[in-house]
Amino acid sequence: MAAGFLFIVAVLELHEPPQYNGTMSAEFISEYNEDTISAAVEYMEDNMRGFNYVGEYIEDVQEIYSKYPDGEVELMRMVRAAQLITGRKAGDYSENVQAVYHGELLGLELINNLDPHVGKFFKTGYAQSFIQSSLKQDRPTFTEAVGSSPQARLHRLSESLQAGLSSPMYAHGLNPIYEEFGLKATSKLSDETEYQDLAMIGFRMIVTEALKPSINGYDSELLKQYQAPAIEQKVSSQTIEELERTYARSINQTEEMISKQEDIQFTEWENISHVRKALYKKYVELDTSEAEPELTSISTLEDIFQFTENQLATFSQEHDLVGSNDLLSVRGEFFGVSSGEERLFIYDQNTEIRGIFDGFKMVEVPSNRQLSRFLDETIPADKKNMKNLIYSLAIRIVDPIFMIETTDGEQIIEHTQNATIDIPLNYKNVTYNRIKAEELEPEA
Repeated sequence: MAAGFLFIVAVLELHEPPQYNGTMSAEFISEYNEDTISAAVEYMEDNMRGFNYVGEYIEDVQEIYSKYPDGEVELMRMVRAAQLITGRKAGDYSENVQAVYHGELLGLELINNLDPHVGKFFKTGYAQSFIQSSLKQDRPTFTEAVGSSPQARLHRLSESLQAGLSSPMYAHGLNPIYEEFGLKATSKLSDETEYQDLAMIGFRMIVTEALKPSINGYDSELLKQYQAPAIEQKVSSQTIEELERTYARSINQTEEMISKQEDIQFTEWENISHVRKALYKKYVELDTSEAEPELTSISTLEDIFQFTENQLATFSQEHDLVGSNDLLSVRGEFFGVSSGEERLFIYDQNTEIRGIFDGFKMVEVPSNRQLSRFLDETIPADKKNMKNLIYSLAIRIVDPIFMIETTDGEQIIEHTQNATIDIPLNYKNVTYNRIKAEELEPEA
């Protein structure tokens, strides 16, 4: 039977919990010789013999770590890493998450015992560096960014991480003793093979992140050592059953301490709604600027439009507002101009449009006041005529994908091919988000 999930209940015993300042970082360490590794393993095995089973030993390890400054934060980050590895959202503490977390605790204890001054240093930051490097490498493809749910991407990333952590550590040049000890210790956590395998994945993650950070793609400079005073080890008086009864309250307090920013996020969208105002302001100012003589010398409306579009493209590029091939997401209240259509379409907050930015276009559309009349349900349909249209600058999106939320909460996704939609910039109640072109993984 699997050991019960251990949580950070020791935070309830602290009179003044340590404050997290956001600067905790991993202390990467060099590989040790075989004698040092064997001594650390022997020390842990001697300690384990003092408990009825390995689950109780882990309980003691967790309680000790929670008493260090920032210890609760470190343990919660290990839980978050376990959730990422198993493809679970923050707040999910299912058995698979438990298994990886227990393995991480064993791995962290081994890393801390590799130092000759046992108990003097509490080395931290490996779970956080693993999360950061994993999310950094998980760049979405265009298809994933426009059509995949965050849960689908989380599942895909989880499978990739588990596959990468299933190889024995000696395959990465680490001493075979690490793998042998990890397999032996994690096998005593449960009779279930799946639980043992997941615990071993958690063990490997911590050990390889500490000794071979490049394996997990962490390419930052080695960060400075985080030290904390040693504390006297003691056996916890709480049983695993008591921990299970009290973990929820403890987790909530820890969540409040490290805040929501610690949640694992898979949304890479950058809000660029401010560019609408900057671009439209530049467009309005064009005929009163130094470009006016050039405008007055152009004879056809088509040439004027082309000149205006070029001017705004240059302005956007100079000020890094929106770039060619950026992936855009647009939601709001506006009239859109679709290619091949003779009429305008009105959109509201229930429709999100995603696609690749392809430049600026001049379009003839209703004004903001006319848009308000069309959205006003109290005005009869025969009174909502489109007279006195205005010319406006618009952004063009190619091959748009329409993501429509129905009244019953379902989402309908409509793809287009060889199509465009022009979204005028004169409408104010519109939100623009983007993923820069260079942040998208090229399609295979």
